Amino acid sequence: MAVVQVDEDLRKKLDGVVLNESIMIARDVIVDLYTAFEKFMRFAGPVLYNAAKKAGRLMAQRLMERGVIDESNALDALLWSFVRAGYASEVKVLEDKVEKNKRVIRIGMKGTLLGAKIQRKKPVDAPLAGFAAGWLEAVWGKKVDAKEVACLAKGDDMCVFEIVVK
Repeated sequence: MAVVQVDEDLRKKLDGVVLNESIMIARDVIVDLYTAFEKFMRFAGPVLYNAAKKAGRLMAQRLMERGVIDESNALDALLWSFVRAGYASEVKVLEDKVEKNKRVIRIGMKGTLLGAKIQRKKPVDAPLAGFAAGWLEAVWGKKVDAKEVACLAKGDDMCVFEIVVK
């Protein structure tokens, strides 16, 4: 599985944001926080999805204001940023099609922050799905929902996210 590529100019701009304006938290600490939150709150997934969706929306808005991303490069920039920030080791668009007045994008990820480190019966990467939905919704100006349909945490070969643009 190949990592999504972006042109050098976009990569430099994204690097400036990902590396210089983001906070650094060790991956294991994030996993520990997630598992603690999971114990404290029974429905951690939906809460984290919504919080991450808002964060994705805000991040995309800031990047658009700076002229870093637009409708033409939003998806590639998002996926490349996931790898650059350490949220996944590999990312690939598995499918991108239009059906019944909606666009459906299936994204495959390996080495996801939570899925690769936790074993569960259900998908655990709701924050990645939410962030992606918020980011794309902000840039494309359309309703976007995302969900994880396969997960490393369940024993699947990779995490697969289905993004629906309405």
